Amino acid sequence: MDLRVEDTASIDADGPNSITVESGATVSFEVTMLVDKSVEVGTYELTVSAQVTSAVGGIPEGLITETETYSLDAIVPEFI
Repeated sequence: MDLRVEDTASIDADGPNSITVESGATVSFEVTMLVDKSVEVGTYELTVSAQVTSAVGGIPEGLITETETYSLDAIVPEFI
């Protein structure tokens, strides 16, 4: 499965480029946000997209899945 993390203009985000998921399995992963002191305190939208890129048995993955997109709230706290 290929993953893409879209960051906002103010926040750099990074995560894995791809993950191998066995049939019927669930996999967790982390997305890291990088901010500096110029980013205002607040909540920002972070988008993570996932696409199955290969399937077992030669089944064309385009027939069984589409890109899935998830929006997350990224909270930037006040720097101490």
